[in-house]
Amino acid sequence: CCAKIFIKPSGSLKNKLGRPDLMICFTGALSHKVLRCAQNEIKGMDTKVEHSRTASIAALRNILEKHTGQISA
Repeated sequence: CCAKIFIKPSGSLKNKLGRPDLMICFTGALSHKVLRCAQNEIKGMDTKVEHSRTASIAALRNILEKHTGQISA
């Protein structure tokens, strides 16, 4: 699993995102404008997008469990 964190828009995200299987957006830390930009960049890809209002470890674990069927320690 590879993680990339974006808090502020800094140019085009297309070259920075790559081709992820799953993109998790925490809008408590990330503005909705950046979220919309990221979603536009991955259109046409096979990337699933999860959106969470809280950037907590519990929220991350729930999302990862939903998509992998496993809980990481």
